[in-house]
Amino acid sequence: MTRNTPQCKGSWFVRSIPKVHDVFAKIWDEKDLLVSMDAVIAWKPWWYHSGWKPYTEGLHLDQNPFEKKDFACVQGMVPLYDVTTTVGGLEVIPQTHTDEAKEDFRKRYPKMKYSGDWCPLRQKDPMQGSGQLVLAQAGDLILWDSRTIHGGVLGTGETDREDSNKAQLA
Repeated sequence: MTRNTPQCKGSWFVRSIPKVHDVFAKIWDEKDLLVSMDAVIAWKPWWYHSGWKPYTEGLHLDQNPFEKKDFACVQGMVPLYDVTTTVGGLEVIPQTHTDEAKEDFRKRYPKMKYSGDWCPLRQKDPMQGSGQLVLAQAGDLILWDSRTIHGGVLGTGETDREDSNKAQLA
């Protein structure tokens, strides 16, 4: 994988699927959309080789609650492989998009005021461990409000032999 992967033909194909476009057009009441694609995630079956175990960016916000308090962005992903407890995938912390949750975040992280939109949670943050994996089937469109605390989470890696020969994509 290279850092250009989000701009490759395959990534543009997924982002250009008419049903994906239609969902975002409906959200914004606009057909002419400007999009960004920050990442493509591909995991090898790490349970076979400890050196393949992926790491994630951890829980974070992509919309700084000091500067952008209101609804401003919808993020999405289309997993190309089923998202299960074995594989892992996107985890979210429900209700963290609310005004109350944003106020709590601002109190716990006052130095994030000038940090831009990338707001990672500290490893010892009390919200660590409270995320919920968003289960999905390959081809589903998963959407979330950018004010929601979210991140990637590894699955258990416990799988039967037949499944474990496939590359894990999300």
